[in-house]
Amino acid sequence: MVKLDHDSDGNVYEVWKQQQESSCGVASIWMARCLVQQKSINEDEWSLARAVYISVVGQTLAAMDKRKDDGPQSYDATKLPANRETSANAIASGGYSAEQIRTALIGQGLSVDASIPDGAGTPFNASKLGDRRPAVVLVQWKNGAGHFVVAARQSSYGTIVFLDPWDGKVNERPNTTRYRGRYGNAGQIVAVLYLS
Repeated sequence: MVKLDHDSDGNVYEVWKQQQESSCGVASIWMARCLVQQKSINEDEWSLARAVYISVVGQTLAAMDKRKDDGPQSYDATKLPANRETSANAIASGGYSAEQIRTALIGQGLSVDASIPDGAGTPFNASKLGDRRPAVVLVQWKNGAGHFVVAARQSSYGTIVFLDPWDGKVNERPNTTRYRGRYGNAGQIVAVLYLS
């Protein structure tokens, strides 16, 4: 589901609210691609997830996924193997890694400058963010789980404008090594994929 939300400077964004728990990476690719290309793209989440999966793991493993239809947008992880041998398994059992998302972004024709902070993390390089230069960000929650969000730009107040697919909202946070969702989760930024 796509929602419209705005930042403190009045800029309006299309924010993809994910429907599957582990589809934040796919939603973040879609939002980042829209920002770079400055357009709306009407793709259904599962079709994009399958395209990302095929571009990440290649035709060999994708051929194992025998589904003829696009499948549902949500899978019950308890009924699928905990592996990435099919797109359904990957989405249902934890989603994608930062490296897989980087590969998929490159496959979408985007230039990616990856920044993997050291153990202490690093703040954003705000000069790398702009209207057509977002970043896909991997946050590691305190419990060890991960979550992808998009850093769209730096606001006139110095905050980083994030598009968060978990709740489908814009979230402005200070430029630090941490991210806190509007829903209460907080974690360390462990990878930043700057796009152009």
